[in-house]
Amino acid sequence: MWYILLRVSPIEGFLGFLLQL
Repeated sequence: MWYILLRVSPIEGFLGFLLQL
C-alpha cells in the first residue's frame, strides 16, 4: 500500500514503492 504512504510522505511512499518491486 505504498500509495497510502505517498499521500503522507512522497519520500516514504517512493521507498515503499521500491520495496514492492
